[in-house]
Amino acid sequence: MTGDLTTWETVRAKLGLDDDRREVTEFLVSSASAQAEKIAGRILAARDVDIELDGNGGMDFKLPGYPVNRTDKVSVNGAETSGYKIKPDVGLLRVTGFSGTGWGAVGFKGNIGYDPVPSDLQQAAIEMVAANLRRLASGVVGIKVMSANNAITTQYELDIPASARSVFLSYWEARV
Repeated sequence: MTGDLTTWETVRAKLGLDDDRREVTEFLVSSASAQAEKIAGRILAARDVDIELDGNGGMDFKLPGYPVNRTDKVSVNGAETSGYKIKPDVGLLRVTGFSGTGWGAVGFKGNIGYDPVPSDLQQAAIEMVAANLRRLASGVVGIKVMSANNAITTQYELDIPASARSVFLSYWEARV
């Protein structure tokens, strides 16, 4: 699907899955991709966007992701403008001569995110899918219980694999 970090075909090849697992796997790919974007704090896989940005009294606006692959239209208060600059590698938009405020004062239409998706992001998404497929197969979803000598019991929530989390966090960065 649009915005996913990997595809059913890639996951099937890497994990050796049968076609009967396609529906659940595609769901888990989309879920892993959404969770990755939450952790990274931005759009990761390329997709077309048509968004409105709130005016904050300045000329600079953070787009919801980067890199910016294509800009189709920038508008101010509904009117298209050519008075803008974009730093595509960090997703910053500067609307020259604008310092307004208000909800949805600036519009952006274009394509944002990685195309192709870097291999480390794809691998991390596949690791998440594999971990979730194992959890679903075991019937244990969300909580793991550990006992020591039948005396001490510890419960904790299962999370995404640490290796995947570290990759997603590496894509979170301060913009210049």
